[in-house]
Amino acid sequence: SLVKLLGPSDPTMAAALVIVVPHGGSLRPDYINDRKTNDPTYCPSGGCRVSADSYTKQIAEQIASKFIQNYCKVPYLIINELHRSKMDANREKEEAAFGNA
Repeated sequence: SLVKLLGPSDPTMAAALVIVVPHGGSLRPDYINDRKTNDPTYCPSGGCRVSADSYTKQIAEQIASKFIQNYCKVPYLIINELHRSKMDANREKEEAAFGNA
């Protein structure tokens, strides 16, 4: 799937914490157009980032694991599996998806 949703299987174990990973995915489906670094229509501020962030999924998973160990509660994780060249999930909709939203 393009987005991975993780959380507790038992609602009584749920923590009031949501960890979101907007970058770091590796999926590059052909049916989604690539974002370009220097497209003046969608990136007027001097360029868009299209490279993946390093280790964001791994860091989020480690934080969740440590949270469980320390508090005995399970946080929710939302992980964007799309590569940043396809979507930048923490940008305005037009810049995030280059008009493909």
